[in-house]
Amino acid sequence: MQRPDFSMYVVHFTKDAAPISATKSPDDTKEIAPLTARERLLRILEGRRMRATRMPWTNKPAVCFTECTWTSLFRPRPALLRYGIGVRKEFLFSEGGGPAIYMPLPFLNDKEPCWSWQ
Repeated sequence: MQRPDFSMYVVHFTKDAAPISATKSPDDTKEIAPLTARERLLRILEGRRMRATRMPWTNKPAVCFTECTWTSLFRPRPALLRYGIGVRKEFLFSEGGGPAIYMPLPFLNDKEPCWSWQ
């Protein structure tokens, strides 16, 4: 079934700037920090591996993907989103990936539910 708001693919974009975590964990990113977006994409393709970097809000390693629809991806992109690699969600899930759940930290730290159905 075709849906304009849904994609069976996710895309990992590479960028020219150093990873956000480079300032906190320079050892984790020293291999990729000096690379351009194009060089990073080539390294992913040649090594058949994406490198996780630490996320600033959790300090846990992750590889970020976007669930943009294909029609959105083929529109003119800002220069920082020129290089990327797409994979089927099915493949990503089979490799242990999954969707991000955005939740404020107080919700995660509370022992009691932070909502009510009254």
